[in-house]
Amino acid sequence: MDILLGEDEFRRLVTEGNGTAAEVPDRTVVELLAEQAARTPDAVAAMDGSGTLTYGALDAASSLLARRLTEQGAGPESVVAVAEPLTAAFLVALTGVLKAGAACRVVDSNRPVEEIEIILRESRPAALVCTTATAGRLAADGPVPTVPLDDPVAAAPNGAAGGAAGLRPPLPAHPALVLDTAAPDGAAAVIDHRTLAHHTAHRAQTAPAAGGTTLLDTRAPVAALVTPLLAALCSGGGVRLGAPEDVRTPTGSDDAQLLVTTRALLPSLAEPPDGQRPVEVLAVSTGTPAADDGLLKWHALHPDVTLVTAHGTAETGGPWLELRTTAGEPAPAALPTGRPVANTRAYVLDELLRPVPSGVAGDLYVAGAATARGYTGSPARTGERFVAGPFGPPGARMLRTGDRARRTGDGLIVLADPSRERSRRSAARGTGRGDLDVLLPLRSQGSRPPLFCVHPSLGLSWGYRGLLPHLPADQPVYGLQARGLAGPEPLPLTMEEMAADYVEQIRSVQPSGPYHLLGWSFGGTVAYAVATALEARGEHVALLALLDTYLDGDAGEVFTETPAARESEDVVLRRELGEQGPQGGEGGGLDDQLLANIREVTINAGRLSFGYTPPRFGGDLDVFVATVDRPENSQAWDAVGNWRRFIAGTIETHDIATDHYSMLQPAPLAQIGRIVAEKLQAVRPTGERNPS
Repeated sequence: MDILLGEDEFRRLVTEGNGTAAEVPDRTVVELLAEQAARTPDAVAAMDGSGTLTYGALDAASSLLARRLTEQGAGPESVVAVAEPLTAAFLVALTGVLKAGAACRVVDSNRPVEEIEIILRESRPAALVCTTATAGRLAADGPVPTVPLDDPVAAAPNGAAGGAAGLRPPLPAHPALVLDTAAPDGAAAVIDHRTLAHHTAHRAQTAPAAGGTTLLDTRAPVAALVTPLLAALCSGGGVRLGAPEDVRTPTGSDDAQLLVTTRALLPSLAEPPDGQRPVEVLAVSTGTPAADDGLLKWHALHPDVTLVTAHGTAETGGPWLELRTTAGEPAPAALPTGRPVANTRAYVLDELLRPVPSGVAGDLYVAGAATARGYTGSPARTGERFVAGPFGPPGARMLRTGDRARRTGDGLIVLADPSRERSRRSAARGTGRGDLDVLLPLRSQGSRPPLFCVHPSLGLSWGYRGLLPHLPADQPVYGLQARGLAGPEPLPLTMEEMAADYVEQIRSVQPSGPYHLLGWSFGGTVAYAVATALEARGEHVALLALLDTYLDGDAGEVFTETPAARESEDVVLRRELGEQGPQGGEGGGLDDQLLANIREVTINAGRLSFGYTPPRFGGDLDVFVATVDRPENSQAWDAVGNWRRFIAGTIETHDIATDHYSMLQPAPLAQIGRIVAEKLQAVRPTGERNPS
């Protein structure tokens, strides 16, 4: 379904959540580290299981290493591999490589020697910095020279190494890091000093306290720790290296104020002794987006700790998406979720690079400071992933992340489950029959609280588009559609589960009430369940409109299993979907797979309806009653009595001269639309009704 956006809505979607402009760093990390060492040479820079390393010793040892590397030919636009465990020696190796002007490529020192040698042969760095033990296991005639580094303090006795005199400082455009990606061809992303400085400045500015102690969980991948490490050092703080519960790591004069780990490792942390809990935890993720119950449970057990969830990839040089949950606040159920970091922008676009409305899934692009220069030795892949940016100045680029995401009503970016999105998109392309997303924008523009229309048992909400001509032009309208239409995925097992899912979809567009809900047939039952779920969360539902929906009525289709019966049912489905489909669509154009999915969705609707006992609803109820061809035993004969015991407010009925199955036809919808429009216009912004 092609959604045309007005100019104001287009501009809002491009700029919303992207007001991230901040002061641009004018110095590289190398310059900042040198200045800090000159200011506080005797302050502790790092602590590990072997002892402490001062800023003066770090500066001296890294300068000495930088000279050794330049003798091996390292310099700007060259790469030096570092295969050091995450100890103080790693800090010396990292800063020494940067001082030499080269880019640092981190190699996991725990890898088998054979794998390290393969990496060296394929990437051909200028040198390899590693422990003496690792160097001894490598072939003597290896492809690159090795520079052993064990004890960084012994490497620069008395802290005397002549400083950085004679070394060529890197420029902002020079490569600083080379980070391995998940690409099957082994391509690595090149991060320049400008991007590294942006990441470091942001992390330093958002740290709980300047000059505080940062504990780096050394079980985490090194790439996830580089930015927080450099940020701590550039701001004069101390870095503790080790597992959080490692008592061998000295604590220094102050306990850790910031703990840096990963989302996966956080739930496994041992409880710290009383009084030694960090003020803030930074949980980084770099992998495939996924739900994270373990992290949420950890946060629930530690509500007094500020939790910062951050997401990034090698192509962004570090975390670019971040969400700060302060002490006492609930963490979001969907992760990764957040906003772009400083000087970074995010866009959720369709296949034609147009912004999609809030709440609708689209392709995720990242632009601004948090983007790599490209891939090493792979101009074709670089051109494929780093594309021209249509929303920035001439020459601007943006990264096509390959992720799917949606933007919530309050500007948050929520990454989607990739497996679910792949099946949904492939099905949508196969049918050619419009959007199969759970949240379907029928009209995304407008300043009013949206009207959310819940699907009937068939699972699709296309038919509600007939309401649009009869509602105010500035009234947003969204359809809620069933899961399972686009492809195989778990279907809800209870009405409450379906309602909870739809509440999350609704709040992605409209974070708070008053809410307006409408549903036909089975969709009315679900709309009621959603209304009570919203009330249970403390929200106000100002309009609940049910189109010929009654308790104990048939809400789902009944299917038989004989081939002849199934063929007849599919003919009915094609006819009904043709009437509900997008303008210009033909029911006969539906493919067999989508019809099969609709059958499963419809059967599941029947299961959910059976035995559902609704909780009491505290608001008013509007029931639209189909008066034609009502069976003698239909609940429609006493709509008020049918709902009375569940409704605390008033119940108003509206007779519609049609049968149940024709409620979404043009003539009935015109009458329904006029009444709904009056109801919506009578609601104040607070959710209260204007006096009539």
